[in-house]
Amino acid sequence: VVMTGGLSPASDAGGEISPLTFLRRIYELGGGDWFEAVATHPYQYPNPPTSTEPTNAFLETVRLHDVMIDAGDGATKIWGTEVGAPTRGSRSISEAQQAQWLRQYYDAWNAWAFTGPLLWYSFRDKSAGSDVEDAYGLVRVDRTPKPAFSEFADMIRSTPKLTRAPGASERAQGAKTASGIRAISE
Repeated sequence: VVMTGGLSPASDAGGEISPLTFLRRIYELGGGDWFEAVATHPYQYPNPPTSTEPTNAFLETVRLHDVMIDAGDGATKIWGTEVGAPTRGSRSISEAQQAQWLRQYYDAWNAWAFTGPLLWYSFRDKSAGSDVEDAYGLVRVDRTPKPAFSEFADMIRSTPKLTRAPGASERAQGAKTASGIRAISE
């Protein structure tokens, strides 16, 4: 699947470009025919995923979809290609909060009809140190599970098993648009 670069939380100030502005410009410049999914990194920590502040990057996913609808591309899915919450370091949350937030992220994401996969960052902590970048894992660096690991496993177990449609192993016929980009039907 060809995706846009992963859009990450930013504003339209100080040399940054917000995900909304970036995606709108892709469409304005004719780039809509060149991807099959919009990728976003809807990190929201240190605030909860569904908190109501106007800068909520996770809930901005709905506004990204609005931009896609305005561009006539509302059927294209948005993939969450990186999301998570650190459990150590500056602005981190507790391990118990990480487990709660994991469920909030997935429950909200899966309720939206316009979203594809949501990928959790990351499976394992990079180190036992105090750097926030090293503490996103579902398990600690020594591979002992954090509460979020159990929540993730429970969520996977409770998901209905997917089955392949007849002929799903073959590539789909037809293109997304006249550009010739082909979709995969698996």
